[in-house]
Amino acid sequence: MRLRRVKAAIGSVLAAVTLLSMSLTGVTAAQASDDNLALNQTVTASSYEVATTAPEKAVDGDLGTRWGTAQNKAANEWIEVGLGGTKTVKQINIDFERKDADQNITSFKVELKQGDTYTKVYQKDTRAKQQEIILLDQAQQASAVKVTVLSADGGTMNWVNVGINEISVYSAPKETVLDTADTNHMLGATMTASSNETATLTPTRRSTRTAPVPQQPLGQRLRDPEQHLAEGGIPAAHRGQGHPHLFLRA
Repeated sequence: MRLRRVKAAIGSVLAAVTLLSMSLTGVTAAQASDDNLALNQTVTASSYEVATTAPEKAVDGDLGTRWGTAQNKAANEWIEVGLGGTKTVKQINIDFERKDADQNITSFKVELKQGDTYTKVYQKDTRAKQQEIILLDQAQQASAVKVTVLSADGGTMNWVNVGINEISVYSAPKETVLDTADTNHMLGATMTASSNETATLTPTRRSTRTAPVPQQPLGQRLRDPEQHLAEGGIPAAHRGQGHPHLFLRA
């Protein structure tokens, strides 16, 4: 019975560690978005190159796929995502195919379909970032979101076209979680607690810690008692008072 309880306890701990690891190491925004209004919705576009770059690839929740146009088709190319009815829209994320340094989209706009009317809610006339996060000043009611590329060049690839990996739409501001290995995604986060002892032990201290300073093995740290004394090994209040101290020599 005792062994069975120990095994059950170990299983619970492993399950908790697995869940914590998943939450801290991060997942891609598209994969985690069950509240993404655009996910797997009806989508149309001005054109696309082949079946593997069809418009629906921009709303399939997979950042490894994309909507893509043929070469030399970029200016005034558009993609429209239906929302399955009139929904509240507050944030729109556009994940372009190319990285910031390779980006070829030089201007684009975003419109919301409200009834039979398209209303422009955002326009950028400088080179796009790979991920554009558009947070509207006020939430809007809309039945579709339309993204239109106004101009583009060949970028570093010298290839003129449009590629969008994913379009995500949210009713409320959405934090983006990056899929980055060995990264503390809570670093710098806003922290609160029921109480704290002193100003140096506030909740934010848990989210602003830097990497710990590597420590020497115990044998090395205590190898030289004289150096230990010189570095303040004995508390100031006890120095010179004849208190015995134990030193280990490796």
